[in-house]
Amino acid sequence: MEYEDKILKLFKNGYLTTKDVNDNNIPRFYLTKLMKENKIERVSRGVYIKKNELFSFFF
Repeated sequence: MEYEDKILKLFKNGYLTTKDVNDNNIPRFYLTKLMKENKIERVSRGVYIKKNELFSFFF
């Protein structure tokens, strides 16, 4: 669970990139794991947001 917590803390301005994960030496597998657990969502290639935070960008 340590890697998952690190990933969730890396979110800046509501989004996270695969580069952020790679730069922190976290296996990208954990991005997939967090998506399967519905904690994050892929919005574009290499760009992720926390689940249900999409609307915060528009309001």
